[in-house]
Amino acid sequence: MTVDVSELMDDPDFVSPDPVTLIRRSSVVNGFGENVLTEVVTPITAIIQAGPGDMLERLPDEAKLTRMIRIWTRTVLQAESPGGYADMITWQGGRWSLMPVQYWGNWGQGFTQALATYEGVSQ
Repeated sequence: MTVDVSELMDDPDFVSPDPVTLIRRSSVVNGFGENVLTEVVTPITAIIQAGPGDMLERLPDEAKLTRMIRIWTRTVLQAESPGGYADMITWQGGRWSLMPVQYWGNWGQGFTQALATYEGVSQ
C-alpha cells in the first residue's frame, strides 16, 4: 500500500494561513542592450515550516545570520533555470530565495520540497 502524502498539500490543517506567492524571474536584453529583469507573481498554496535552523556566518568584517524555511507545494519550483534566476516566494512580508529544490513526483500527485533563505522585506 502506498501512502499519498500529496493529499496534505491542500489540507487546511497543514497549509500556511498566511498568503504565499511565487515569484518567477527571468531576464531579457532590451533594444538598448540592457538586461531587464521581469517577475511573474502567482499565488500558491504551500506548507511552510522552520528550516534546519538559522546559520551564523562569521566573516572578517561582520557576522551574518541567515534565516531559513522549508516549503512543500504541488507547484513545481525552480532553484535555477537556463537564462533565469532561482524562484522566490513572499511569505509573512518577506522575500525568500529558493535553494535546493527536490521534486517528489512518485508520491501520489507529486509535490516539490525546497529550502529557502530570507532575502529581506518584500515591497
